[in-house]
Amino acid sequence: MTMPFATHQFSDSTVASDREQLVANVAKMVEALHPTHGHDQALELGRRLAAARQRHNELDEKSLELPDRSHVASSIFDDAMHHEYDREWALRQSLSFERAESCAGAAIQVAESLIALDMIWDQFPRESETFDVKQDYRRLNRLLFSVLRFLKQEAADELGDCIDDTFRDPWFSAEEATAQHETWLEKHELERQARIARKNAAR
Repeated sequence: MTMPFATHQFSDSTVASDREQLVANVAKMVEALHPTHGHDQALELGRRLAAARQRHNELDEKSLELPDRSHVASSIFDDAMHHEYDREWALRQSLSFERAESCAGAAIQVAESLIALDMIWDQFPRESETFDVKQDYRRLNRLLFSVLRFLKQEAADELGDCIDDTFRDPWFSAEEATAQHETWLEKHELERQARIARKNAAR
């Protein structure tokens, strides 16, 4: 006995609708695998924090170049630096109330965790710094820097200069850390000389 085959009629509109639905589903899958960073508030705050930190440093360096007799200008620069300092800490507080939505945002928050850890350590009573406490502090540094290293590699393009480059990473050897510090000093000296050259050229 031959079984009858079911026949289906597909209209052009049905095929087009199914195709559009398939394209939409694929787009959602791609977005889930590679989320965009446009709405990551942690990343946005990290960028604003980096800009405030950079501005604070610029004001500090420029204030050192002021003539000794310029007391008014010195006071103006000091006030501006204090405002940028307040901006930094307001952004740091805001950053702690956001959930990271990307590797870049997560890297920024881990870096902030390291800063917070150092601040707590600096306030820790010296008489309470036992061997075990110091060992735990070093352990936390290794753990956090391990995560930060991975996230920075994954999100290098998005991060830019968001993360301070003065961190002392325990995963570097002593030789690597020394060489990195020398490179940092040379970079900032070149930047300082470039600013002086621009200033002299503008006169």
